[in-house]
Amino acid sequence: MLVLATLTGLLVSVVPSAVHHGLRQAELRQRAARQAELLARRVRELASQNPLLWRYDTAKHLQAATAERPEGLVAVWLFDGDGVPVYADAVPAGPVVWGAAVVRSADQVVGRVEAAVDGRPARRAALLFHLVFCVLGGALGVVLYVVPLRAVRVREADVRSQAEERARIARELHDGAGQSLAAARLHLMAGSTEGATKALDAAADELRRAVDELRPPGLEGTDLVGGLRELAETVTGASRLAVELELPETAPRLPPAVEHAAYRIAQEAVANAIRHAQASRLRLALQLEAGTLELQVADDGRGTGGAAEGRGIAGMRERARELGGTMTVRAGGRRGTLVTARIPLEPGVP
Repeated sequence: MLVLATLTGLLVSVVPSAVHHGLRQAELRQRAARQAELLARRVRELASQNPLLWRYDTAKHLQAATAERPEGLVAVWLFDGDGVPVYADAVPAGPVVWGAAVVRSADQVVGRVEAAVDGRPARRAALLFHLVFCVLGGALGVVLYVVPLRAVRVREADVRSQAEERARIARELHDGAGQSLAAARLHLMAGSTEGATKALDAAADELRRAVDELRPPGLEGTDLVGGLRELAETVTGASRLAVELELPETAPRLPPAVEHAAYRIAQEAVANAIRHAQASRLRLALQLEAGTLELQVADDGRGTGGAAEGRGIAGMRERARELGGTMTVRAGGRRGTLVTARIPLEPGVP
């Protein structure tokens, strides 16, 4: 992963800037060749007009042409037909690009003109271009390294969460259904059919609850709002707990991971209120705004009493955290407990 990200960053940093520099150099060579051809025409005219003294007049013309600096022209060299220098400008410091053209008079090569154009603007542009693509290449390399790494961490967190969930359910089955079955066996050995039946009913309830936790039936065929309404109806019908709902009338379909996590958190918070809080009233509220889902479960029970958080609350925190959200529990004295979960509607990694 790191090697791939590094190679990609290097390619993006080097290849575009190298191609850009090559294109600019080709453009400068064409410009230098064009200037050399124009100067060769001047020399050709002078050589045709005065074959004997053209060398002296040409030097003046070339010196004037260099002073005008058309299209970045910085230096001109002139050679006669034998390659002997006739005129040569001093080449300035810094990069230059050369172009050449032959001088013909009466179908004979009488000289050669070489022209140099300034290469510094091209070098500055190439350096700037290279700097920009170095930054882009580095950023792309970081993205290619971080994104898969974050995906791996999400997968690891999901696997860890599943393992912890299985371990928790296994413990609850052992402590709940397992103990009930053991009690039923003892009742049968003692000849108490009624006691065995009660113990078997308790074991069946524990098994049904475990199955429900593995597959949330409250979301089958409905959305999160409908599932929370059904959860409230189930709680009201199975206990003396009065449930107050603050749910939107309609809600868009949310990502399945968000709906599942929110429903599980609500389910666990309600179960805690029923089992431990000794509450008489329960408020279940859901809000969707600013790209965030906020779920609140509040009861008027006895609170936590300063007790340490159990695995249920830890599981709720883990569900919210896996989706880039948070889950808080506020409790004190006998003022009840408030569970608040905030989950982004586009799940991410914290």
